[in-house]
Amino acid sequence: MTKQNGIRSVLALIIVAGFTSNLAAKDQPTTRPAKPAKADAEKFSYYLGYSNGKNISANPKQKPTDNAAFLRGVRVAFGLEKTKPEDKDNADYKKGAAFGVRFTAFGKQRFAHLEPLKAIEGLDAGLASKKPAYTSEELKKATGACSKFVKRPSRQPSPMLGKAAPKWEVGPWYQLPSGKTSLDISDFKGKVLYVYCFQSWCPGCHKRGFPALKQVSDKYKDDDSVRFVVFQTVFEDRASKPVNTFENLKEIAKKYGLTMPFAQSGSRKDKSKIMRAYKTRGTPWTMIIDKKGVIRYSAFHITPTDAAKLIEKLKAEND
Repeated sequence: MTKQNGIRSVLALIIVAGFTSNLAAKDQPTTRPAKPAKADAEKFSYYLGYSNGKNISANPKQKPTDNAAFLRGVRVAFGLEKTKPEDKDNADYKKGAAFGVRFTAFGKQRFAHLEPLKAIEGLDAGLASKKPAYTSEELKKATGACSKFVKRPSRQPSPMLGKAAPKWEVGPWYQLPSGKTSLDISDFKGKVLYVYCFQSWCPGCHKRGFPALKQVSDKYKDDDSVRFVVFQTVFEDRASKPVNTFENLKEIAKKYGLTMPFAQSGSRKDKSKIMRAYKTRGTPWTMIIDKKGVIRYSAFHITPTDAAKLIEKLKAEND
């Protein structure tokens, strides 16, 4: 989300798409049409572009020095223009092209009704910090109307549910039990295991995931039948000055007062093996594994109340 600028920017797309589910019910149609109205799709596309433009312009490492070159890269990625010889060595063009590739992928995978011209118009306005072309009320209504057409992978059941938890290939470790140099899933046989996956720079990990983990782990801190493990499952990061590092992992454990084992899994260039083996789809991600080593929960988030209910159920099951 160069590639890194694209990754960071597309995160805003996903955040915006997630926001749509929280809109007031009055903004939602009572029956679902085959597709959103074109005017709504255009305004929603504009909003996605505008939000990302503001996000990019606010970050010195992402902000292009030449907005026109950046936008040309985006248009080429959308197939609206063809490359020119001078694009080859233009850093801002490359940033725009990388972002555009991820923006088009969002359209194909998450919102099939994306209007490229409107999205780019919004992106241009956001990059230049201009006033939006639509009022906040217009954008809110359009976002509400389009929300049901945004596919959310987090709502799809994990293909790993009901399957044996794969072995771990992770490290380095932090806060291992005395006498241990590493841990694997087999070390937790007969225990209910709560696994939390995060990245240091992930806002949702800090807003929801870690507070939930802290609350549940505090509840079971004196219960030997329930264990906790945390993995930093890295699949993206800055090319320079990485954030999702082992050093930051240790600082985060201290920040939240968490004493369970933590481990690093992956880097920007080597996607997390935990993520691949367990087919997690991002961060924050929570898994709960039963006493037989079978995955019983795997999704982006679980509330402390729901986690406790499931843990109690799994504790009561026979080994």
